[in-house]
Amino acid sequence: SHLSSQHRMSGTKRSGYLEKKGEINKNWRRRWFEQRDTRVKYYKDEQVWQAGGRPNGMIPLEQSVVRPCADDVGKDYCFEVITNERIYRLVAQNHEDMIDWIDHLLPFTLMHAENEWIEKTDAQIRLTSLTVAKDIESEILRHYRHSRGQEEDQDEDDDNVEEVKEDMGVNVSAVDEKDRSGSSDQLGDLGR
Repeated sequence: SHLSSQHRMSGTKRSGYLEKKGEINKNWRRRWFEQRDTRVKYYKDEQVWQAGGRPNGMIPLEQSVVRPCADDVGKDYCFEVITNERIYRLVAQNHEDMIDWIDHLLPFTLMHAENEWIEKTDAQIRLTSLTVAKDIESEILRHYRHSRGQEEDQDEDDDNVEEVKEDMGVNVSAVDEKDRSGSSDQLGDLGR
């Protein structure tokens, strides 16, 4: 995720040869690809790209999903870019190159944006849960002190939680003793 953020902020450019399966003609063709931000353009070859020539096509990343090929396409190091219009199947020269392309493309995809949103939401939920738990703990301690006749405005930093637990343990033991002695009062029933 840290690496992904660096790519997105700098608009990292990635270029190199990949094989691409044709949409109509299903042959594999070697093409020069250039990724910059949310677009991947592909050219007949590196010379056309260097000369500022017109690309053969463009793959939009914003609403896409990038992943290793789900189907066996008969080639190693295959990955796919799934857009609303079509599935682009691409083949890298080796495993490392495939992973590098996926890492460069992923930060600009729909899946990455959704995952970032999910991560931020999860972090907010955890933070909210922690805050709620601390509020509940403070409320329990406040009620406990009040029932023990202690001052309510005592500084929370001075809370001696172990002392409270010991006191509560003594109370629980007292309930257990009453219960064993055969007492059928409400307090004894709670101890069972």
